[in-house]
Amino acid sequence: IEGHADASGDFSQNVQLSLRRALAVKSYLMAKFGIDQNNLEVAGMGSRAPLNQGNPLAAENRRVEFKRVGQ
Repeated sequence: IEGHADASGDFSQNVQLSLRRALAVKSYLMAKFGIDQNNLEVAGMGSRAPLNQGNPLAAENRRVEFKRVGQ
């Protein structure tokens, strides 16, 4: 679970914000669907990978993405 942020604010704060965003989704998935925490990994990406590269402050850059990392 990758958390992302826009480019507003300090880079290190955005990394922490995006990590908290990913952790919140992990907690929700565990509580709502009973997914084992060992099956979910989180990462805070900060503003490193914006969806809207033309506007690094765009709302769509603040998001969570899922990546499959194993079988």
